[in-house]
Amino acid sequence: MIKFQSNSKVNSIVAPLDAGDVNSPLMSDEATTKPTVETILERINALGEQMDSRFTAVEERLERIEIRMDRVESMALETRADVRELRSDFRKLREQLKLPA
Repeated sequence: MIKFQSNSKVNSIVAPLDAGDVNSPLMSDEATTKPTVETILERINALGEQMDSRFTAVEERLERIEIRMDRVESMALETRADVRELRSDFRKLREQLKLPA
C-alpha cells in the first residue's frame, strides 16, 4: 500500500493506491496505455525536430524570396535609369527638330 506524505485532508480525499488490487488504477488498462514520461519526451523531441526542419525550410524559402526581390529591385533600378536616358534623348530630339535646318 502506498502512503501519502501530505496532510490528512489530501489523504482523506485521495485513497491510497494498492498495486496488487485488480480494481486499482495502476492495474487497469487505462494505466497501462498511458504514455510514459519517456514516450512523452520522445514525442516532444520529435515535434521539436519537425519544427526545426519546417523552420529551416521556411528560412530557405525566405532566402530565395530575398534573392528574387534583390533581382527585381536591380531590374527596377535599371529600368528607371533607362527611362531617364530615354527622356533625355527625347528632349534632345525635340530640340533638334525645333532648330531650323
